[in-house]
Amino acid sequence: MLSLHPQPGKLRYANHLLPTAAGGLATRPGATQIVAGDIAHAAPWGNRLMIEKLGRLRLWDGLTETDIAPAGFGLQATPFQALTSAGAREERLYVADGVNALWYVARVSGAYGRYELDRQCTALREGIEAANRLADPAAVVAVPRQLEDVRPYARPDLRLIADGDFRSGADFVLTCSWPDEEDLEPGGLRRVYTVRRGEAVLDALWQR
Repeated sequence: MLSLHPQPGKLRYANHLLPTAAGGLATRPGATQIVAGDIAHAAPWGNRLMIEKLGRLRLWDGLTETDIAPAGFGLQATPFQALTSAGAREERLYVADGVNALWYVARVSGAYGRYELDRQCTALREGIEAANRLADPAAVVAVPRQLEDVRPYARPDLRLIADGDFRSGADFVLTCSWPDEEDLEPGGLRRVYTVRRGEAVLDALWQR
């Protein structure tokens, strides 16, 4: 038995013991541990559990376990209904592990995975501010995603484009790392600025 809400001075973990109707704890013949293995921490998420087991954080959905991330120094988690850019709501479990910046778990395309807090590319502002410092007057900056969100923070003289042929006509390219990090070096560009949160790369600014 593992308490999901441990309190100081009270029992948190007990092997082969379950609460009884009369109070106290006792073994129960035929009792089965629903989630197999030695679980160090657990956090509820609706009818699911985020568990720490064998140095990994895993999500149990009632049928299967999905490996999510390495375990940290603890596990604190909070569910939240996040509003996405498309106006829909996304069910998330925000996780604090005592090591990394806050991150979350979500189910995307039918699979659970770990995501950093910039899935909607909000850190592009920091990237365009880097372009403001580095770009020559009237330079062309390509922003393939969310151009209009970036425009208010760009230098007035910069020419912002979002067309599909940005690699051939831009002095700088600002990329978002969601869903995958792009490598523009084969196209003749070099990375001159990286937006990071802990170990996660959120955005990158490339120069021709």
